[in-house]
Amino acid sequence: MKEALIRFLTNHGSQPEYDTFLLAVSGGVDSMVLAELFLEGRLRFAIAHVNHGLRGQESDLDEEFVRAWARKNDIPFFSLRIDLEKESQHSGLGYQEAGRNIRYQWFDSLRTNHSFRFVVTAHHADDRAETVLHRIIRGTGISGLRGIPEKRDAILRPLITYVKEEIVTYAREKHISWREDSSNRSEDYTRNRIRNSVFPLLEKLNPSVKSALLSLAEEAVEVHAVLSNLAEGFWKEHASPSYGAIRIKKFDVHQKGNEAILLCLALRKLGYYPLTSEQVNDLMENLPGKYLQSGHLRLYNDRESLFLVDQRNLSPGTEPIFISELLEGFPEGWTYKFLEGLPTDFNEGLCAYFDLDRLQFPLTLRSWQKGDRIRPFGMDGSMKVSDILIQAKIPLFLKEKQMVLLSQGKVIWVPGYRVAAEVCVGPQTRQILQICRPGM
Repeated sequence: MKEALIRFLTNHGSQPEYDTFLLAVSGGVDSMVLAELFLEGRLRFAIAHVNHGLRGQESDLDEEFVRAWARKNDIPFFSLRIDLEKESQHSGLGYQEAGRNIRYQWFDSLRTNHSFRFVVTAHHADDRAETVLHRIIRGTGISGLRGIPEKRDAILRPLITYVKEEIVTYAREKHISWREDSSNRSEDYTRNRIRNSVFPLLEKLNPSVKSALLSLAEEAVEVHAVLSNLAEGFWKEHASPSYGAIRIKKFDVHQKGNEAILLCLALRKLGYYPLTSEQVNDLMENLPGKYLQSGHLRLYNDRESLFLVDQRNLSPGTEPIFISELLEGFPEGWTYKFLEGLPTDFNEGLCAYFDLDRLQFPLTLRSWQKGDRIRPFGMDGSMKVSDILIQAKIPLFLKEKQMVLLSQGKVIWVPGYRVAAEVCVGPQTRQILQICRPGM
């Protein structure tokens, strides 16, 4: 197993003779075998142990057991004691999920602060099979069928191809001591019920059910890799930054193809989950303005495109803001300055230029409203602001956030689009006021 460990580390981007590793060690047989293998391989590593405090003295004895092993072998030791019951209540998560989140956050902070190359855990093949079955029961897709990966970011799992029985046999042959976790026999946790009750029943139907699940996981890894490459190509071809969001070119949902599936895979990498191809197709056939939401992300259906919008970056509609004659009161990101003449490189989209003498203060900055009209420079008569926004094909998700600037109750600027003729710079202008809105 020692030689297999070195091969695994090398094949997954490590230089074992130079790297330092942080081993997650609970004191159970799997993690103690892992620690002994690293010790036998003369690798440079440290131990990280989490005391969840759920089993009272038994948890404390586990911690002391691992600490003593590290002390005996002159291995750096880190420990974290948590009140998992309290953390679970605070987060609203179950014990196992809350504990897992805390552990991995702590492992990552240790890795960063102490310059470890990798975090190494002792997950094995039985863990992977249980994970696959658990996800099937709960509901999953190709990604979930992969189970526990051999490597994820800076986390390595070199025992993932070994079944539990092989690990226990190795420990007994090498006279490796370990601690038994009594909570593994409890039926309070779903994973324990799968391990202790569900698998024995399934093995009566198929003695090789774990092997079958592991084969399924390996096939899912391969299929997922192919789809991920296709999704990356789809994203490069169809997605582009636009209006502070991501514009996604629409595709024909009635043509046979994988576009909706590839879009779902691409969006999951950005944190949009769960999402199905059926939901995407339904959205595209729905009315413009409809959206799907996942956390702070929204996928909007617009006239010609889809837009992925991070709601945290979208300024909310605002109550009217009054700008004094001293030009005080502009929101954050808005700027102004006085000019003697029009710049040669001015940006009509971001900035507008006004004859200061024609402005009546205070100015009012507010969200546009139905019925708002403006008499744009260069046009006879007035236009509805709503028509200006339609002509500009502004995405519907931005339309309700559009601001207008008013003087004496009249709209004088639709930022990004039109300036009113009555306040424009002309031959008689003595002083120019430039006002710029934030970039999109």
